[in-house]
This record gives sequence, C-alpha cells and structure tokens, in this order.
Amino acid sequence: GKDGNPDPFALDALISLFEATYSSEENDANLWRAFFRAHARFAARCERCLDRLHEQRRHKAADAAPGPGRVARAGDVSSDEGSGSDVEGFFDPLVVLRDSGEGLMLGKWLGAARRRLGGIFPRPGAKASMEEHAERMRRLKHRGGKKTFASRP
Repeated sequence: GKDGNPDPFALDALISLFEATYSSEENDANLWRAFFRAHARFAARCERCLDRLHEQRRHKAADAAPGPGRVARAGDVSSDEGSGSDVEGFFDPLVVLRDSGEGLMLGKWLGAARRRLGGIFPRPGAKASMEEHAERMRRLKHRGGKKTFASRP
C-alpha cells in the first residue's frame, strides 16, 4: 500500500488499471507481463520480520479459535431442534460414499472441525443424540415430510 503496509487488494487494483488502460478483453500475456513489471510494487521483508508477522497471525488465530478454553455465545451454537416444529428443516437422507470426492471433502471438514473444537470424539452422548435425530426423521417421513405452505399457480 501507499503507507508501507501490505495491501491485500493491490493485485485487483493492478488488474483494474490494466483493463482501464487496454481493455477487459485484452489477453496478451506478454503485454500483461510488461504492464505488471512497470506498475507492480513490492515490499521485501527480512526473515525476522516475517517470523514476527507469522507469530502474530498464529496468536490471533489461536485467540479466535473455538475449543475447550473458549466460552460459546448464544449466537455461536445453533439447534437442530428448529423452532418447536418437527416439520421445519426436514431433508431426505443423503448417502455420500467416503471414497468419493464429496466424501473425502466432508471427512476433511469434519476432521478440521474436530481439531478446532478439541477433546475426544465421538463425544459422550453423540450416539444417543444421533439415534434421537434419526427417530425424529423417521417420524417426519412417516407423516409425509415437510408440508408445503405456498400454493403454486
């Protein structure tokens, strides 16, 4: 940035300037390289400064991370119960194979969430909670699932 601090939007500004100078349709790689070399600004940092910056980012991330040491606020936790009606939020079951791309991605997300939360998994009472949820879903399916409130023309 102009004040000596890094600008996370510097590349966006440079692209906008390129498009304003030539056109948004311009796709000549050599022209872009020359423009970039002429207009880009860089800041060099020594290793000690980089280490200090990474340490600050790590502390900031650790302070914000949920887990055993962080108290949850009311808005941080949602309920699977809905607002009292069993009909709200009903979705048909979805089977995802663990070896599929989606299954691998979901497994990665689950692992990351568990690491951020900390502690042991599965949580005590998780099986009972899951069985209770499955029973609610079976009851909803037996009753016909989610009701439609709006009529179609």
